[in-house]
Amino acid sequence: MNLKSVVSSPVELVIMQALCWVHDDLSQVDISGYILKVCGQEEVLQNKHSLGSHEHVQNCRKWEMEIQLQLLSRSTIRKDLACTAEDDSSPIDLEKYLDQVERPFKETVTRQGLASLLGGYHKQVTACLQNEDTQYQTVDRAIHAVKSLCSLLDEVETPAIAEAVKRVRHEGQRPADHTPAGYSSVTQVCSQSSGASTVGNPSPVEDALAQLTSALYELVKLYLRSFCPVTTQHAECEPGEGSDSREASGITEHLQFTLFAVHGITNAWVSR
Repeated sequence: MNLKSVVSSPVELVIMQALCWVHDDLSQVDISGYILKVCGQEEVLQNKHSLGSHEHVQNCRKWEMEIQLQLLSRSTIRKDLACTAEDDSSPIDLEKYLDQVERPFKETVTRQGLASLLGGYHKQVTACLQNEDTQYQTVDRAIHAVKSLCSLLDEVETPAIAEAVKRVRHEGQRPADHTPAGYSSVTQVCSQSSGASTVGNPSPVEDALAQLTSALYELVKLYLRSFCPVTTQHAECEPGEGSDSREASGITEHLQFTLFAVHGITNAWVSR
């Protein structure tokens, strides 16, 4: 049976059409005693709803897959695991079983976790500036540390970080010059954590890492201001800072925005 042509029909009508192939007289058959089951899954369709209202059928049509259903008698279906009316009326706790998930959908950003990832990033930056012979390797480690930080901050990547990563990768692949090694410009951005100083102009890699560190800290500040107001309630805001932000809960007009980069999505969505 071509099920794609009857997706708007009730499941009961589809069952009736299927029973016509095996019964000559449907007046002797109890239609309600039969159900349609999804092949290969423990999922049955609801007889009172249309065929196309079910998620499995919608996914098959979306991805242009064949709709494969099995006609069964209700007496052959296990009912010990079936959803009951009591299950439908009971409250739902979406966070009840999150502790059993390897990585919950929403991870809380803690001061300790953020400080740990920032410390790991600065270690990679220091190693990158101190070892020019293996700079291409340490640059990749620094970029990987940036990815970990962006993943922690709700998988957000700003245009400034993307451009800085491209520049760091480009400068890290160039032959090392004779510019004195150091990392003062980076540590100045990072609140002078190491206390080192550089003589003369910074190297291209050092300058690129300073740009990356500055962009990374801007993202951290933006995230903390937006989602962790308790952490930053005593922080001093720079002049004009936050002037481009608007509270969306109290407005009625349509909002329009552009996504610069999206992480953590499946390949099927990328092609759409």
